[in-house]
Amino acid sequence: PDQRGYNNSAKFSSIMDYHLDYLSQDIVDLIDHYEYKSASIVGHDWGAAVAWHLGQFHSERVDKMVIINVPHPQVMKYEL
Repeated sequence: PDQRGYNNSAKFSSIMDYHLDYLSQDIVDLIDHYEYKSASIVGHDWGAAVAWHLGQFHSERVDKMVIINVPHPQVMKYEL
């Protein structure tokens, strides 16, 4: 499925509905839906920011993580 706000997924009127906490929880809910304990996660661009957040706050749900086109959040903070 698409990340919320993209393609045919749900569109929300409030920007707060796109907070990283909610986007990460969407991934946790998807893992739960398929009755897995954890999953390998691939994130690109904005999806990479969501993947970093998922790894930081739900690390027990991540087996492996591939990040494409976005540095680690600490590197990005330092460089910006």
